[in-house]
Amino acid sequence: MKKLLLLFALMLLLTACSEPVMTCALPSPMPADAEFPDPPIRPSLADFEQAVRDAERGGAAAQLRLSRMYGFSETIVWEKWDEEQAETWIRKAAEQGYAEAQYQLGWLYDNDKIYSKDGYATAFAWYRKAAEQGYAPAQYELGQMYNYGRESTARDKAQAIVWLNKAAEQGDAKASLALVSIYSDPSPYDGDAAYRDDTQAFLWMCKAARQGNFGAQLVIGERYENPEGWPPGEKTVNVPQDQAQANLWYQAALATLHKADEQGHEYARYQLGNLYARGGAGVPKDCEQAKAWWRKSGASEAQIHECS
Repeated sequence: MKKLLLLFALMLLLTACSEPVMTCALPSPMPADAEFPDPPIRPSLADFEQAVRDAERGGAAAQLRLSRMYGFSETIVWEKWDEEQAETWIRKAAEQGYAEAQYQLGWLYDNDKIYSKDGYATAFAWYRKAAEQGYAPAQYELGQMYNYGRESTARDKAQAIVWLNKAAEQGDAKASLALVSIYSDPSPYDGDAAYRDDTQAFLWMCKAARQGNFGAQLVIGERYENPEGWPPGEKTVNVPQDQAQANLWYQAALATLHKADEQGHEYARYQLGNLYARGGAGVPKDCEQAKAWWRKSGASEAQIHECS
């Protein structure tokens, strides 16, 4: 009996020793977080007039640029706002096969900026055209359409993984995080639990962190500081405890947020407030700092969290 127990203990030890050690090294240099793009440069009247001339010559890139100036842009708003002209020029660019315009036209249908009773199906079709040309943002959107399913698109996790992989391998951190979600938090519906893979989840979280995503950087830092927390409440991935590495990842996340603050991104300021409010993650708890960052973000007093 003792021999059997000893053999069983040895087998457990060998299994534990065979579990690979997972690490995540910081890249050099660290890419910028795509969640915080550079602020736009407001076009001058001369820029606009030149854009009109360039677009009328038929160049798709120029047509997309003019469309943005007329108003179909998330960032540029000025006196030349004209949604009809914006739609005309972005459609011209998309119909020439220009992937970025196809993606943005799909986004407009997807977000009801252009109304259509078949808006979602139209968005899917434009995303697909751009995705098949290798345009990463379109591959991400197409992957998420398959991931969640809606209206005319059936849920298809296998297809979601294919397209999200394509986007993530091109540096799209949102796609990497979507893959983390698929592998670490499977839905109980439609057999999604079969996709649970904690090792893959960690690898994609690492990739998102290395792609510059501040949230993923904080998670990786926390995993080095407290490896027992990966996944939360259990340990199926062998991450070594390494406070020095944890601090490097925390510093990377803070640097990302402070750079975004310098660019005027209010969301980054709000997240800095959250970090100071909860403490940890390389930041000592400081309610005064937290409230200062929340106020700088433009949050109302009613929105400012209790912090004590």
